[in-house]
Amino acid sequence: GESLGDLAAAGITDAEDKLLVDDLLATMHSTGADFTITFRTLMVLDVAEAETEACERVLARLLPTLAAPQDMAQAIKSNMPVEQLQMMLMLAHENPAVLQQIGVSMETLLSEMRAVKRRKALMEQPAAEKSDKDRVIWIAWLKRYYLRRQKEARETTSPELVEEAKAASGKAMRESNPHTVLRNHVAQAAIERAETGDYSLVRRA
Repeated sequence: GESLGDLAAAGITDAEDKLLVDDLLATMHSTGADFTITFRTLMVLDVAEAETEACERVLARLLPTLAAPQDMAQAIKSNMPVEQLQMMLMLAHENPAVLQQIGVSMETLLSEMRAVKRRKALMEQPAAEKSDKDRVIWIAWLKRYYLRRQKEARETTSPELVEEAKAASGKAMRESNPHTVLRNHVAQAAIERAETGDYSLVRRA
């Protein structure tokens, strides 16, 4: 969609880079990153700098904007109380046919349980611990992105072309990203609720 196009504007255009893009989106989701802030911050990465300095410059801007673990936890909603979920799982273990009778699949129950466990883990996670883990996750991706941009820079030998490409990339990035967007972990929560027929988060978003 548009977000992948935005990233293409930042220098990722080849089909072989799909994994890099997919990993970026997964990293954003797992760390509670904002789409617009992330894409704009990637513009700061300068391959003229050494890898460590370039990546640290991006991290210095990006890490403070990531969602707190408790905020991410609040975006994870369960469609049934924990007690009811545990009871249904126990019934399903004793008599799997019960689920079919009440129209609930084991996959749904397990999905709900994963959401409950994820929410609990985030609620109990210290902010400093999340920040440390986020740094490790992001630095790994940024190093890959740095090498990709460095390769692209080597292939562009004319200084005029370099400046022209940099200006075009920045302009495309700014124009294709709205100033205000949903944090992706909130959007994902709304989508998951809508799939079960609950559109309350979609309307609220």
